[in-house]
Amino acid sequence: MTDQAPASGDRLAPLIALLLSLGAAAFTLFMVTPDYVIDDAYIGFRYARHLYEGHGLVFNPGDNVEGYTSFLWVVMSTLSFYVGVKAVHFMQGVSVIAQLITMWLVWRMGVRAGRSPFQALLAPLFLATNVTFLTFPMTGMDTSLISMLVAFAVYAALGDHRSRGASVLLGIALSLVVLTRFDGFVMAGIVFTYLLFFERRVKFALPAIGIVFGVLVLYHAWRLGIMQYELLPNTFHAKVAFGTRRLLHGLIYVTRFAAEGSQYLLVFGALALALVRGSQAVGLLGFICIMHFAYVVSVGGDWMPHFRFMLPIIPLLFLLMQEGVVGVRRVGDEVLRSSWAKRTFWGATIVLLFAFNLAGLYKGMFNGYRPSLKNLNRQFAMQFEGGRFRPKEAEVIGKSIDRGFPQDWYLAMEWAGVIPYWCHQETLDIFCLNDSQATKNPFPHSTVGMFMTAEYLKSRSPDLVVIVARLYDTPEKATEDAHDRMHGGSTATEGGRWEHEFYGALDGPEFGYRVVTTKIGDKYWPYLLREDREPVGDLAWPTDAPE
Repeated sequence: MTDQAPASGDRLAPLIALLLSLGAAAFTLFMVTPDYVIDDAYIGFRYARHLYEGHGLVFNPGDNVEGYTSFLWVVMSTLSFYVGVKAVHFMQGVSVIAQLITMWLVWRMGVRAGRSPFQALLAPLFLATNVTFLTFPMTGMDTSLISMLVAFAVYAALGDHRSRGASVLLGIALSLVVLTRFDGFVMAGIVFTYLLFFERRVKFALPAIGIVFGVLVLYHAWRLGIMQYELLPNTFHAKVAFGTRRLLHGLIYVTRFAAEGSQYLLVFGALALALVRGSQAVGLLGFICIMHFAYVVSVGGDWMPHFRFMLPIIPLLFLLMQEGVVGVRRVGDEVLRSSWAKRTFWGATIVLLFAFNLAGLYKGMFNGYRPSLKNLNRQFAMQFEGGRFRPKEAEVIGKSIDRGFPQDWYLAMEWAGVIPYWCHQETLDIFCLNDSQATKNPFPHSTVGMFMTAEYLKSRSPDLVVIVARLYDTPEKATEDAHDRMHGGSTATEGGRWEHEFYGALDGPEFGYRVVTTKIGDKYWPYLLREDREPVGDLAWPTDAPE
């Protein structure tokens, strides 16, 4: 790449940026597959369904607990019920649109950072081949929306510092970030800290601060007054526990992010900070990324694949990488003599960086499978399957519970998403995300929630406890796997030890539960049933069950 791209390249740059955006969206829609869905997404969809049905923003009707992580995402999900589209498919569409807009914003931010329109295509090109950016729109989570809103906020912050309109746009973008995730105020604080204390753009920042503050006051007045919630959402109490152990988990998470194909991003981002001094864009991007890394470390990272917590800043990291490439090139121009040597060296640099990026995408696409379209779809569809959980089978189980089990039964399960979304029975979330009463207990914390004890579950006396979200070909295999869940497995990890202590204890006469199996179509599903309840007989396969 050269500092001055040909005029023809600059004229074609908007079209190329659009084609890159559309190409990334097409890959996400047709290659990642709609089956790449995280169970947690359905927690918000259950809240949205209850809001649509008139129960309010509740997981269980009558229990005002804020167990969702994204207010704006839940409200947007409610629209799917009005238009008659499955919530997960509707929100996948919203995420892909957010992905498209993010791609365009990244290109525009590159231009605002001082690159020519043609040079500014480097960051979108790399972003369009990043596995995290391409896969998360199909998870049903709010992450792609957050990524777009953060990019929008940075785009506004890079605008004319004398423009009141840019400040208003910044305030709107950060207000939406805060409404999308409760911890969005951290990102807002990072941006405003840089504007006020590093750039001293007080007049520019004040209107945006006023907008965000006003939105926060109105939103929390509604939360604390009308809804009568606690100051912090229930998910915060269930998942967040600061301490040395959590910091260690966070450091491991960030280290893994760097080790699994992102080293070049961080290296060239650091080079940008070192070589492109005095750049408004580099300073802002670097500060946001560094502070976001610190925040992720402090909360201990996340369990989801492809580093969900990094997606909000991945577009910014690619912009930093782009600036780092330009900075290194300027230094190289002073060393390399001939134009041929310069073109060869920097062409090879871009090809090598692109190869690193594609390697991460390739691993995410196939992960050991032989490259083929069939294996690509299989790999993505299996990302969130485990030995005890399969999303499609969980949907069948949820629909079968709703239609064949008593409506007044009280259920308990650790998978608080897919199964509860498809049934209407009251549900006890074993990880305490959606139960304010449970979070008042000193249970151990983890990245998925609190580890409830068997004694506490017994005190809540559910009629049915979900052991596995799986279907089996024979009743013998179903019973065998249920007992293996409760008594087999490894105790080397915190989660494994909890399984033994929790499910192992429930499978005993003193707790009053027994393993039973219900036939669903030609498959079998095992679960723990309270001893004073009668097992449910054979059920028909749901006619609207997934294939």
